Amino acid sequence: MNPECRLNHASPLKRLAATAIDLGILTVILIPLLIAISQGGMESPWPYILNALPAWLLVAGGNLYILDSSGQTFGKRLMKIRIVALDGSRAPFFKLLLIRYLPFALTLSIPYIGPLVMAALAVTVFRNGQQGFHDRLAGTYVIRT
Repeated sequence: MNPECRLNHASPLKRLAATAIDLGILTVILIPLLIAISQGGMESPWPYILNALPAWLLVAGGNLYILDSSGQTFGKRLMKIRIVALDGSRAPFFKLLLIRYLPFALTLSIPYIGPLVMAALAVTVFRNGQQGFHDRLAGTYVIRT
């Protein structure tokens, strides 16, 4: 591991704030659907889902692009942190996507269990060394930029 990465760790609170920003952006896109569901008079959610789909794809595509180019998501960019490989170099995109993000995003979709797993995952970034479980799996660190 590059000693510079160790000294330049992003704080767990910045990491959690970046995640909250990313989730907040996606939630805002779904507000019309959530309002319609909460009012109960909705015949079908599909018109809302189809209307939100371009925005979701734009946000997801933007996040994937900057994740690939700089190791950041929108939230990480705003919090001035980024993901790097253990040696401080740019983390390979396939590792970020297939090991660090995708398994946990799929887990989140499991009712009741998914949110518990994600909460446990969030707690791991507070451990000594500030490398979360998902970072260990992908061989990455999150550092300040």
